[in-house]
Amino acid sequence: MFQYILRRVLLTLPIMLGVSLVCFALVHLAPGDPLVSVLPPDASAALQEQLRQLYGFDRSYPEQFLSWIGRAIQGDLGTSIATNRPVTAEVIRAVSNTFLSRAIFELDRTGNPGRPWHLDRNQSTGHR
Repeated sequence: MFQYILRRVLLTLPIMLGVSLVCFALVHLAPGDPLVSVLPPDASAALQEQLRQLYGFDRSYPEQFLSWIGRAIQGDLGTSIATNRPVTAEVIRAVSNTFLSRAIFELDRTGNPGRPWHLDRNQSTGHR
């Protein structure tokens, strides 16, 4: 059993790396500069350069990616450019909403959040 769990965990590592590469690439493949889309049109060049350095957009792509991965492993996903809040807090808020809606769905569906779906299906057909 331990070997199975270890193998599954090790198989998720390349998937996580691939997903992080795609997410990183999407930021840079979008048309235009990511900072220009959130800055006011009259933002000075000095402010743009300051934010570019703050968010690390002035470094090479591999350097940005490795820095981002290093911080993500430590639980620091950075600061949202759009909301200026920690991304970790944004993710936790979204995930907690998902868990809450799932719990409400389960309670509504069966009245018991721990009851597996297949038990309901088998009971309706009379099979155990």
